[in-house]
Amino acid sequence: MTGAPPLTLQELVGSCDCTVATASTDTIPAGGSAMITVRIATDTVPGPFIHWVDIYYNERDCPERLTLHGYLNKTNIN
Repeated sequence: MTGAPPLTLQELVGSCDCTVATASTDTIPAGGSAMITVRIATDTVPGPFIHWVDIYYNERDCPERLTLHGYLNKTNIN
């Protein structure tokens, strides 16, 4: 993105209330980067799960989707 305008993160939208994302910065300069941290509050039902975060930037009509796949093992449940 050399010479391009900066990327402005407008909103991070999780697939449900249990999926929350935050970004290390709201503005990313050309050639720069940002870290997106995603926290998922899993329930106590073991098995596969799919959650996602839609990342809106500069143009809200076209978000990028970060998809997280996982498996909650019964031994991980407290």
